[in-house]
Amino acid sequence: HIQLGQFFMLFVIFMMVIVYIPKSERFWPLLLVLGMSKPQLTIMVYPGLLLSIWHKYGFRRAGKLVLFTGLCALILLIPVFWFYPAWIKDFLFITFGNFKVAWDLPTIFVQLPYLIGKSGYVIWGVLALATMGVSLWCWVKKGPKIALLVSLAATPMVTTYASSWDFL
Repeated sequence: HIQLGQFFMLFVIFMMVIVYIPKSERFWPLLLVLGMSKPQLTIMVYPGLLLSIWHKYGFRRAGKLVLFTGLCALILLIPVFWFYPAWIKDFLFITFGNFKVAWDLPTIFVQLPYLIGKSGYVIWGVLALATMGVSLWCWVKKGPKIALLVSLAATPMVTTYASSWDFL
């Protein structure tokens, strides 16, 4: 899986460490930053995790997690800036170049508009908002262990970008 450049299973393991091993809290910013390397996988988990922490421990603790995650990201980017300072230009070129390509991805976001036209985006938007609502509700009412499973299961359904590997 790793040799093929896939990351989904490691992402799941990182998120499970955060949720199922409470004493791992000092490593959360690192695990969150590493998980951000696949942002399409984070759309349900990260907001829910942050809301759960805010609900359980307050705004200050949630803000502290955001701050330390940002600092960790900056620290991990130092070698990239040091050894390849033009990486942002290339990153933006590749990212915006990919927007011009009509990828036939196995996601509702891509397939619905292809099958039924622009109204497919509206259907996807309603589905994505409803799914986010259910996910956030689970993080607050059902607890992180159940919510993580719900969020991970729902992510491939509403993410805008996913390959077949991401459906694991």
